[in-house]
Amino acid sequence: MLNSYADLVFDGMTVAGFTVGAAKGLVYLRGEYHYLLPALLANLEQRRRNGLLGSPVCSQAGFDFDIEIHLGAGAYVCGEESALLESLEGKRGIPRNRPPYPVTEGYLGQPTVVNNVETLCKAALIALRGGAWYSSLGTKQSTGTKLLSISGDVENPGIYEYPFGISVDQVLNDCGAGNAQAIQVSGPSGICLGTHEFSRHIAFEDVPTAGAFMVFGAHRDMFEVARNFAHFFAHESCGFCTPCRVGTTLVVNFMDKIANGHGTQYEINEIFKIHRLLHVASHCGLGQTACNPIFDTLQKFRPAYERRLRSLDFEPAFDLDQALAAARQMTGRDDPGAHFGLAAQEALGKGMKQAMIMLDGMPVPFAEGQTIMDAAMAADVFIPHLCHHPEFKPQGSCKLCTVKANGRYVSSCTMFAKDGMEVENNTPDLNDKRRTLLQMLFVEGNHFCPSCEKSGNCMLQALAYELEMLTPHFDQFYPDRPLDASHPDVLLDFNRCILCELCVRASRDVDGKNVFALAGRGITKHLIVNAKSGRLADTDFSRLDRAAHVCPVGVILEKRQGFAVPIGKRLYDEKPIGQQMERLAERTTKVEDSDG
Repeated sequence: MLNSYADLVFDGMTVAGFTVGAAKGLVYLRGEYHYLLPALLANLEQRRRNGLLGSPVCSQAGFDFDIEIHLGAGAYVCGEESALLESLEGKRGIPRNRPPYPVTEGYLGQPTVVNNVETLCKAALIALRGGAWYSSLGTKQSTGTKLLSISGDVENPGIYEYPFGISVDQVLNDCGAGNAQAIQVSGPSGICLGTHEFSRHIAFEDVPTAGAFMVFGAHRDMFEVARNFAHFFAHESCGFCTPCRVGTTLVVNFMDKIANGHGTQYEINEIFKIHRLLHVASHCGLGQTACNPIFDTLQKFRPAYERRLRSLDFEPAFDLDQALAAARQMTGRDDPGAHFGLAAQEALGKGMKQAMIMLDGMPVPFAEGQTIMDAAMAADVFIPHLCHHPEFKPQGSCKLCTVKANGRYVSSCTMFAKDGMEVENNTPDLNDKRRTLLQMLFVEGNHFCPSCEKSGNCMLQALAYELEMLTPHFDQFYPDRPLDASHPDVLLDFNRCILCELCVRASRDVDGKNVFALAGRGITKHLIVNAKSGRLADTDFSRLDRAAHVCPVGVILEKRQGFAVPIGKRLYDEKPIGQQMERLAERTTKVEDSDG
C-alpha cells in the first residue's frame, strides 16, 4: 500500500484526523522498509505544497493536520498497538498494561487512534463513495473487501483484493496453487487449514484473516513448518514476561528434540501444558498464540509428528476441542457465579456501600483505583508474586500473580478491582500454573539454593516451597552469565536474575541514577549496568540506594554480609512467605547503615 498507493493511505489518515479532531498523524515504518522512506517523504512534501497537509488543510478553517514518518527496528511484537506506541516514543517495544487504552491515553499520553494502512485506505474510499457502496460488497456480516498477501508454493504470488465471502478454493485457483496441502491464514498466530477446509470462506463469520495467506504444497513437511514457526516466536518474543520469554524457548527445545528423533508422547504433552500456560498468562497476543501452529498441525497433520516419535502409541493427555473451548472463553463471559458476590454483599448488611470483590468466596473491600493485588494485600490475603512491589507502579511481567476474575485469567497486580468481581486465587489449577512459571524461572537462570547467600531470604525459593515445587521439571538452560565484583561494597550475580526490573525501577524512579537497564529480547534478554565498561564500579551506585535492597532474589548482594545471619534463622526459614503478609505489604524503605 505504501509502495503503490501512498496517496490513498495519506488521504485516509487525513480523513481520520478530521473525524477525530487530531492535528498530527504518524506513520510507523518498519526498518525493513527503509527503502520506501525517500519517496514517502517526497510525497508528503508535495502534499504540503498542494495544501493537502499543513495549516489549514484544503483551506478548511480550523483543520490543521500533518503527517510524520517514524522508523522502527522491525520487531514483530510492535504490530501490537501499545508496543507500537512505546516504540514511537523511543522506548523498547513492549506492550503496555491496559487499561488505559490508546483511545484515552496513547502516544505521549494523548488520545490516539491506531489503524493499519488497509483500514485507512478504505476510510478514504468510503468518504469518497459512501457507506452504501462499501456495504454492497462482501457478505451481510462481513462487508467490504480484504487484501490477501499470497505467498508460498503458488505460481502467482502477490497482493490480491477480494470481497469478503470468497472461497479458499477460488483464491487457490486464482494464484495457481494446484497442489496445496495446507494454508496458514493470518500469519504464524493465525489458523492452519487442511485440504478438507478449502471450501470455507474468507469472512469474519468463517475464516477471519489479517491478510497473510501462506500456501504449502504437498511436498512440504508440516512438522517442519510448525517447528519453524516455533523458532520464529521464540526469536520475536520481547522477553518482558516469564511465560513467553521462557515458554517459547522450551517449546523450541521440545520441537527440536522431536525433530532429532528423540521425542515421545511426553514432549507433545509438555508442549500443550506450556501452551495452556502461555495462553492464560502471557502479557500480549504473541505469547498467547505462540503454539497455535503446533495445535493445528498436530490435529490435521498428525502423521508428520508420529513418524518422528520414538513411541508411536500416541494418545495426547488433553481434549483438544475442550482446550479450544476454554480458550474462546478467555475473552470474558457473564459468569452466573458473579452474581454470588452481590448477594454476599447484601447479606453483610443492607445499605452497605463499601465496594467489594469476592476473593475465593471471601468478601474483600477495596478503594477506587486499587488493583486486585492491592485489595488482597490490605486484607492479608496472599497472592504469589515476584515483580510486584507496593512502592512501584505494577508492570505484571512475572505472571505469578495470575488469578481468575469473572472467569478470565488476569494479572492481579495490574487488573483494577471492580465491585462484585468474583476472583479465584488459591485453586489447584492456578497453583499448578504458578508452579510451572517457577520451574521456568529456575531453569532459565543458574540457581544453587543450598550454597546461595540469599537462601532463606529469597522470594523465588520461598514461593517454590509455598507452592510445593519439588523439581525444576524442565531441562536446565545453564546460561553463561558473569559476576561483577568490581564495586567495593556490592556484588552482582547475574546468574540469579529473574528480570523483574525492580532494581531498574528503583534506580530510575527513587534513586534517580538509572544504574540498571535491560538489553536483548526473548530468551537473550538480560540485566546490564549502564556504564561504558559495564562494571558497577564505574557508576555512582551505593549500597544505601533503594535499588540495592529491592531484589527478590540474590542478584544484588552487599559484600561481607552474606552469612551474617545463619541459614535456618532467616526470614522464610522461620515462617513461610504466605504467612508474612504484613511484611510484604509494607516492605519498609528504611535502609540500615551497617557501619553505624
